[in-house]
Amino acid sequence: MSDEYIRAEITAADRQLVDAFMRRLRAIRALQEARGASDNEITANLAGDAANIRRFIDASPDDIPPDAIARFCRAFIGECVTYQGVRTVTFAQGDEQRMVNAARGYFGYGVTLEHAVDWRTALEMVIERDGLVACLPWPETPGAGQWWPALIEDRFSDLRILAGWPNLPGDDVELEAALVARRKLEPSGADDTILICHDDMHDAERLMRNMEFTGSVTARVRSLALIRISGFVEENDPRLAELRTNGLDGLRVIGILSHATSGT
Repeated sequence: MSDEYIRAEITAADRQLVDAFMRRLRAIRALQEARGASDNEITANLAGDAANIRRFIDASPDDIPPDAIARFCRAFIGECVTYQGVRTVTFAQGDEQRMVNAARGYFGYGVTLEHAVDWRTALEMVIERDGLVACLPWPETPGAGQWWPALIEDRFSDLRILAGWPNLPGDDVELEAALVARRKLEPSGADDTILICHDDMHDAERLMRNMEFTGSVTARVRSLALIRISGFVEENDPRLAELRTNGLDGLRVIGILSHATSGT
């Protein structure tokens, strides 16, 4: 195979990539116009994007590293989400450089980054400003500065964890950041659901099993428990109401983690 032929193949592939990118942006804009969405309304479907990444990885040949596919898709999709209302990402807590890397790794360079003085300020910014997402340490990460207990407060009841970063294939990927926004949760097809509740008796796992949920308590702060359940749980699932009656006060769904591969 000659160099000339190979270079022509690269040029043709590059043209197809750019054409596909422009086609996707135009389709996004058309969908927003059809729905009457405002410029500052976040319409990005991060769960749907995760499903796309998973599908591309599952269909990839053996000679293409799945991590490379995930990173390429993130870069491609990251620019698209700026067309879907994500204008600013605020970050706080944890290692500042890691949070910046998380924000850029997920959303690229089409968004503005703003450093918040602390996690509460970051969450309040999400409430008060349209088109803004908070990037905070993944809630299951141990250490000082835990922010997730605030999601039990009524003030923050509309906030949800939409995704985790890095979302690369493999069981050994350590989650560093959570992306928090005012956005309804949607399933990707391979998710964990994250919940919060008061669990004074440390009985949450048993009660969950009684409701045929598969999951565990992954963090605690005083009476509050952070729970991760396998699969997508609707916020109006009647089993959640029964669990509240049985003692898990304030139980609410606060987010999802969509997996990069079907087998994760």
